[in-house]
Amino acid sequence: TLKPDPPKLLQRQTDSLDSSVSQAVPLPDNKPAIPSRALYSNTPPLSQPPPARAPQTSALTDSYVLELIRRAGERYPTSGERVMRISRVNKVMLEQSTLFSEPFLSTQDGYQLRLQVVLLSNQTGLRVKIALEIMPTDYDAKLQWPVEGSVKYYVLNQMHDFAHINLDDHFFFSRPTRTSISSKSSILTVPNIDSNSPYCVNNTLFIRTQILNLSNVC
Repeated sequence: TLKPDPPKLLQRQTDSLDSSVSQAVPLPDNKPAIPSRALYSNTPPLSQPPPARAPQTSALTDSYVLELIRRAGERYPTSGERVMRISRVNKVMLEQSTLFSEPFLSTQDGYQLRLQVVLLSNQTGLRVKIALEIMPTDYDAKLQWPVEGSVKYYVLNQMHDFAHINLDDHFFFSRPTRTSISSKSSILTVPNIDSNSPYCVNNTLFIRTQILNLSNVC
C-alpha cells in the first residue's frame, strides 16, 4: 500500500529572533506560503489608528463652553460670575506674574469683587493660585456687613462641557476700605498644559468664578 507524501515544509527565520530559532509552516498544495504570526509577535499590526490630537479650533468646541468663553469679554458683569481669560500661559507662569480680573458684582448694586491670579509651575502641569478680593464701592454703606458666601472656581475644559477642573470654597468678608481690602485664597491644580491639554488651548486658560449663597452675619 502506498502512503501519501508528508506535507511540504517551508523553513523561515526572522531577524527579530535569535538566528538559531526557526519555525516550520505547512505549505499547502498550490497555495503561497503564509508566514506564521508567531514569527512576528514583536511586530506592530499592519494598520494602526493615527495618534489622537486635541482639537485646536473653536469650531470643535462645545457650544455652551463657547458661550462661557464669550463672557470673558464682558466688562462689568452683575450676575455674580466672572470668566477670566489668561493668555501666554507659559510666559505668565515663568515670570510668576500677578494678574487681576476686571471687577464684577455679586448682584445688581451688590458687593464688588475681583480676582487676583498667579500661575505656579507644578512639574508637567501648573497650580492656579486665586485670591478673591472684595472691593470698596460708593454705596457700601447701603450693604450689610460682614458678608459670607460660597465661591466655585472652574478651569474650563475648552473642548467639551464636562471634566472641568473645579473647586468649592467659602469666604467671610468685613467691609473693605480704600486702604484695606480683604481676600480669600484658593489653589487649583491643572494636571498638564502640553499641546494636547483641553485646559490650555493655544497657550490660553479660562477661569470661571461663581459667587453663591450670600448671607449676612450679625
